[in-house]
Amino acid sequence: MKAVGIRFKNNPKIYDFLESEEKVEIGDLVIVETLFGEDVGAVVYIDKKIEKNNKPTQKMIRKTRPEDFENQKQFEQEKEKYEKIFKECANKYELEMKLVGTELSLEDKIIFLFTAENRVDFRDLVKELIKKTKRQVRLRQIGPRDESQYLGGFGQCGRQICCQKFLGTIESVTMDMARDQNMASKGSSKISGLCGRLMCCLSFEENTYKEILKSLPKIGDKIKTKEGVGRIIGINALKKKVEIELSEGARMEVDL
Repeated sequence: MKAVGIRFKNNPKIYDFLESEEKVEIGDLVIVETLFGEDVGAVVYIDKKIEKNNKPTQKMIRKTRPEDFENQKQFEQEKEKYEKIFKECANKYELEMKLVGTELSLEDKIIFLFTAENRVDFRDLVKELIKKTKRQVRLRQIGPRDESQYLGGFGQCGRQICCQKFLGTIESVTMDMARDQNMASKGSSKISGLCGRLMCCLSFEENTYKEILKSLPKIGDKIKTKEGVGRIIGINALKKKVEIELSEGARMEVDL
């Protein structure tokens, strides 16, 4: 049994789908069956052998055809109109929702992506949207990290944000990771990403820092210097330097 790897728009994660009888090549755009209906993705790899217990539940249907995108062209011209309708209806029902994106599925259904501080009961809103747009509608609430991944942008490093470029799975990030990397005292603006949450790079760089820290003294340890004995109050793992406080209160940085 074999699978193909598919990557979707604005999402670097690769998903396995069962092969169809139609032969495909890497880079082909194909239609696949997902939990939310049919969707389009790009083939990243083919002929991946899979075990029966790891069998994907969804399958690839076929390659895309020019006619699959005809409705999309018309939709792009009308997108602003639908987004205006969404905002007006959300205001009517006094729902605190931020519209992030509007898409058209292959099944000709409008998908509104939004964020909100809390869970939103949007049943009446959906009915109103169907009535106003005269089309099938689906609303999907996403989180702050998903919003950044969807919209994209550049981080403090000046590069494309990691969650959109290559992070297949967004892991949890903790303040302990920021402390390990000597970032906790930098202030929230220095360790937060576009999403307002702790930067994802703190998570995937954590193991590197932990390996380095194994060979270094710890906070609170005493170290002998030319100026006398001092207590370690800070560690720069990458530079392999420590900040120490001497008995009289003076501070200095020491190479290890």
